[in-house]
Amino acid sequence: MSLSFFAILAAVVVFGLFLSVWLITFLVDDASLFDLIWGGTFGLVAATLYAAVLDPGPYHALIAALPILWAIRYTVYLWSRNLGRGEDDRYTVFRQQTEAAGRSWVAVSFVMVMGFQAVSAYVVSLPLIVGLAAPADTVAGPLAIAGAALWLAGFTLETVADWQLARFKRRHAAYDGPYEDKPLLTSGLWRYSRHPNYFGNACMWWGIALVALAAPYGWIGLIGAAYMNLALVYATGKANNEKKMSRRRAYADYVRHTSGFVPLPPRDAADGRNP
Repeated sequence: MSLSFFAILAAVVVFGLFLSVWLITFLVDDASLFDLIWGGTFGLVAATLYAAVLDPGPYHALIAALPILWAIRYTVYLWSRNLGRGEDDRYTVFRQQTEAAGRSWVAVSFVMVMGFQAVSAYVVSLPLIVGLAAPADTVAGPLAIAGAALWLAGFTLETVADWQLARFKRRHAAYDGPYEDKPLLTSGLWRYSRHPNYFGNACMWWGIALVALAAPYGWIGLIGAAYMNLALVYATGKANNEKKMSRRRAYADYVRHTSGFVPLPPRDAADGRNP
């Protein structure tokens, strides 16, 4: 099968899934469903493309297994954390602002919610597309092994960070005071980075992109990893999270002492603010 075939097949999977979920959001009145299927999208893409490989080898199994394993872990985590909690405030506020402006939520959500996330998921899937379109004799050489090791490190970091955050939230579940005074997690991995889970996620996608470099046109996969990294830092990840977290009284001090993304030793306030 050609690279163009895998590119088209991935597009059908991604846009078909997001279009279906978009329709369902109107039945349940909850656009948060897009968040719940985000991770699973890459597992579905990887599994579908792997099934289309005529003569899969160890290399194909490797590059398909990495996103599938992550998708299972991440999706179970998200569903166990968010299912039954109702729509995320971000979507509710966006819908209210749209309707208050006299605009159609159906049209706006089709482009700005479903469309944007579907395009993003497709771009992030680029290393899977080029990797699984590779010839049958493609070898998982040293670079692919290094990529798998980086993926494993990122997977471990994200899993531990999510576990620490979930445990912290359970411990303080009874808190009913002002949001500004809500307890803040500053221990464990969160002592070295304000977003160790996002950093772990970025490492995983750079790892997958390194594995994809063994395939023809593998450099295309670097675009997907870079896009994910930028989104995690400047868009839906770190930037979006810190906009809300900055309302907590203790957060400014946490920022002064703790790295914004890459895990680093805590710094003294006199050393200046971390990025």
